[in-house]
Amino acid sequence: MKRLLFSCLAVMLFSSLLSTVANAGGQKNNYVYKLGKSGSSGTFSKLQKIRSGLYFTACGKVTYDLEHIVNFGKWDTKNFRWNTSSFTLSNLKGRMTGGVALTGNYEGTGNNKLDHKYSGVELKSGTFKYTWNRTMALGPKNKNAHYDITTKSGWATPSINCNNEANVVLDVGGSASSLAYLDEAASFETYSDEDIPTEFTEKTESLSEAIGDDFDGQVEPLGKDVVVSHFDNAKKDTIILTQQNDTPISVNNVDDEDFSKVVVDDVAYEIGNFKNAADEKMNVVKFEKDGIYMALVTNQTNEEALKLAEELK
Repeated sequence: MKRLLFSCLAVMLFSSLLSTVANAGGQKNNYVYKLGKSGSSGTFSKLQKIRSGLYFTACGKVTYDLEHIVNFGKWDTKNFRWNTSSFTLSNLKGRMTGGVALTGNYEGTGNNKLDHKYSGVELKSGTFKYTWNRTMALGPKNKNAHYDITTKSGWATPSINCNNEANVVLDVGGSASSLAYLDEAASFETYSDEDIPTEFTEKTESLSEAIGDDFDGQVEPLGKDVVVSHFDNAKKDTIILTQQNDTPISVNNVDDEDFSKVVVDDVAYEIGNFKNAADEKMNVVKFEKDGIYMALVTNQTNEEALKLAEELK
């Protein structure tokens, strides 16, 4: 039977449609890097040692080191330039796969950009890079630029969420009051109890029912208004649903002009594709329903991806 897992500290049963909802099983670390009010360029680096988690043993006791590096360009109190980011994987004992990376700010979804280059790809060792090359606006209330990245320990384990996460806040001006969302001191080896909006849960349940019992899923809140649901099966099929409020989803791997548009039953679907790190074609379908902006990323065909998007209620 299919199991759908939500990354929240408390164990919550959202619906009778879900057979199992469990705690996050991995390790989460928050890092805050205080910056001056302006500058021409900079680099953040931090070594994250994956050694624990709520279900560390059940996730296979997988251990590894990730050296995170974020390179950024010019910034001031209004704008922030993302250049590149990377993680260097070393000392791996066990199996791990890549996840999603996100850059944005914590005050709205309009500046978010997601990268699925390594999602579901098994990684051994080496340096794995994301290229952003973009300037974004900082929020009017605080001046945080944030970078989130996930990896996954072990093999597919239906009853356990084995995602590991690093959140990096680049705090322009060093205003401590602007960090209310991210508690660095209390974050080690735990997930904060982000509430997943009911409407996001309903769409995830709808997709879960549409794809059938062969898939197991894990649900990951990123930032304040973004939820990523990752479904896999034994045939190595991957389906990733991203949901966010307010603005359409921006996928780092596909330029806006490279999407084609199809209208079905008065709903506009934008269709594109990219190659992941394993040189596998990943199809993307972006759309909006019920005021929620969504994107499906999958190694299934365009036709299959569009059908799933149409079936989401």
